[in-house]
Formats: sequence, C-alpha cells, structure tokens
Amino acid sequence: MAVAIALAVIADILFAASGVLQQNTASQLDYSLNLKLKLISKLFADRKWFIGFLFSIIGYIISFVALDFGSLVLVESLMILNFLIALPISNIVKKIKFNLKELVYSLLTVLGLILFLVVSDSKDSIGSYTPSRLLLSVAIFGLITVLGLYILKLTKSINLRTFWLAATGSLMNTLLALEIKQIISSLDLRGHMNLLATVFEAPGTYLLVPTFLVALLLIQSAFQSEKLSWSLPTINLINPVATTAIAVILFNSTISSSFLAVILETIGIISVTWGILMLSTDNAKSENTSMNNLT
Repeated sequence: MAVAIALAVIADILFAASGVLQQNTASQLDYSLNLKLKLISKLFADRKWFIGFLFSIIGYIISFVALDFGSLVLVESLMILNFLIALPISNIVKKIKFNLKELVYSLLTVLGLILFLVVSDSKDSIGSYTPSRLLLSVAIFGLITVLGLYILKLTKSINLRTFWLAATGSLMNTLLALEIKQIISSLDLRGHMNLLATVFEAPGTYLLVPTFLVALLLIQSAFQSEKLSWSLPTINLINPVATTAIAVILFNSTISSSFLAVILETIGIISVTWGILMLSTDNAKSENTSMNNLT
C-alpha cells in the first residue's frame, strides 16, 4: 500500500503541473473551438501545453503502475491531492498572494481524505477482462458520451457548461482507470517477460484510445471554458466518487460497510467536498481581486 500511495502522490504532482500548463494555454484560445477536434490540434502546436501533456502522460503511467500495488479506490481517491498541489502552483504563476484560509481548507480536505481511506479499507476483486465486462465498459463509455453531449447541448451558462465538461471528462478518466485495472489484473507487471505483447492481446486495450481521446477533448474544453478553480475541482471530486461507486456496484470491489464505517466514510466525503468547494471559491475570489487590481 505504501508503494501505491507514493506513486499516486508522484502522479498527482505531475498532473498538477500539467493542469496549470494546459489550462493557461487552453484558456487563451478562441472559445469557438470549444469541444471541437481543432482545439486539440491547436493545443498540440503549443510548446507549453505539450510539455504539460507529457507530464500528464507520465502521470498516467505512474498511476497505472500504482494500481498494481493498491486498490482502485485508494489510488483514484488520492487524485484529489492533484487540486491541492495545482492551486499553489497556479497562484505562484499568476502572482496571487498566499491566503491563510486556503491552508485551513486544504487541511480539512486532507483530513477528510485520510479518514475515508483508513475507514473504507478498500479491496479490489475486479479481475481481468471478460466478454461481459468488455461490453459493460463499452456501454458505460457510450452512455457517458451521449448523455454528456446531450446535457452540454442544453446548457447555456458558462459555469454550468464548465461543470458538465469537467464532470464528463472526469467520468471518462474513471472508465480509463477501470479499463487499466482490468488489464493489469491479468498481468504481472513486476515479472512478465512479454509484457507489451500481452497488453496488446487484451481486448480492453483497444478501448483505451477512444476513452483517452474523449477524456482529453472534454477536459481541455473545460480548461478553456473557465478558471482552474472551477474546472479542476470538479474533475478531482467526481473521479474518486464515481470510481468508488462503479467499482463497488459493477466490479465487485469492497469497502467497509458497517454502520459506524458508513458514518465515518460519509463524514470524510463531506469534509473533502466542503474543503475543495471552499478552497476553489476562495481562490476564485482572490483571482478576481488580483485581476481587478491589475486593471
């Protein structure tokens, strides 16, 4: 478990740096490109965004290796730390002064996360891909895509649109983690001599590419729509909650379910959610104040 935690935290640092670089670039492009493939081609031509993209790829690889040492719920829940690391990096880049309240909200988030992870004591029983699980993954992919695009079509508010873009992109990241976990379950990452060949023999491998591309487009569109303090918190909150729900309900993972455990897990989730929301709201106010002072 210690190895999984260490790897997940390293991945978080890379994701945080990636998020700041990518959001700063995406937010400067014409909004008419939002949710269009041309947005991705424009972003790939930018050196700063591409460095952020490389950071995220390395982060994905490290987090996938972490899944071989720890449960899906543990690794994905630790992704919440991504926002706590990205925010101070973003503030330094934008020259926003340190706010003591941000430290309090960050501490509240971390304590809630620790409480949830310790009490839940999550265990995986996901296993390798089967035809039925492959079909289930395809069905989840299709449902998220269709439902997400339909809601986005009806949404006019920029804030709500940002939320749905980030939420749908986060759900795609959840599915990506589930796909990887099932592939890893059929491999021995620490001793397999023909690892690459075995990976490409797994049927779920070929679902990774469309899942990753759709997640990339949705998340970059969310970055383009609003500030980092709006988009990244949504991604970081929905991902672990969705991962826990899907893993437990559909893929036989387990978390502690005694009466006391459920109460403490709920307190942990509320603490994390409240801390992230207050942190993002306070940071958005600080950013607006900083911009007003500049003008």
